[in-house]
Amino acid sequence: MKEGEVKQEKQNAVTAPESVFFVTTCVHSQVLPESFWPDLRCIIVVLEESEKDVGSSDGMRRSVQTSELLQYRSTAVVPERIRRLIHAYESRNFSEFGRVVMAESNQLHAVCMDSFPPLKYMSDASWQVIRVVDEFNAEDRIRAAYTFDAGPNACIFLEEKNVPVFLEQLCRQFVVAPEIVTSLSSSGDVRLSTLVAPPKSTFSVRNIIVSRVGGSPRVVG
Repeated sequence: MKEGEVKQEKQNAVTAPESVFFVTTCVHSQVLPESFWPDLRCIIVVLEESEKDVGSSDGMRRSVQTSELLQYRSTAVVPERIRRLIHAYESRNFSEFGRVVMAESNQLHAVCMDSFPPLKYMSDASWQVIRVVDEFNAEDRIRAAYTFDAGPNACIFLEEKNVPVFLEQLCRQFVVAPEIVTSLSSSGDVRLSTLVAPPKSTFSVRNIIVSRVGGSPRVVG
C-alpha cells in the first residue's frame, strides 16, 4: 500500500467462472505524498460493530449483476469525479474535495438501492451523522465531508482546525460514553466545558477515532 493520494487504474477485466462478476487487475500509483496535505484528518464514527447481513464482496457482486446505475456511473460519472478530486487535493480546496467525497458516498448507496434485491447498509444513526455534517457545513461552507462504505459507520474528512468544534457538535447529537469523551478531551480534540447532554432518545456511538490521513502501513509494537 502506498501513502498519500493514490490513484487506482483498471488494467483489464475478465468474467469469473459461473458468474457475471468481473475480476479486474488494478495498478496503484501515488499522485501526491502524505506530507502534501498534513492537516487533513479523518474521524471514524463507530455506530455498530455487528456483522453485516450482506458482506461487501457479495453486495458488490449483486450490484455488478443487477444495477444499471453502476454501469452508467462507471463511464459517465466516475472519470470526471476522479479528475475533480485530484484537482481539489492538489489545490487543497477542501470545499470541492468534500463535495466530491460526499457525492461519491451518496451514489454508492444509490447503487446499493438500485441493486436487486436492494442492499441497505446505512442505518438511522448513519443518517443522523449526515444531518450533523449538514448542520456543521450550513454555518459557513463545506468544512466536513462524510463517506460511508458498505456499512453504517461513518468516516468524516475535515481539516485539523475544525476537529474540536465538529466533535463537540457530534457529541451534542449522540450519546457518547464518558470514557470516549474523556479520551477525546485528553488528546485535545474536545473541550468538556462546551458539551451539553444530548436528547435522551438519540443514538449511541460505540467509538470515535481521530486519525491522520494517507499514511502507509506501519508495524506497531
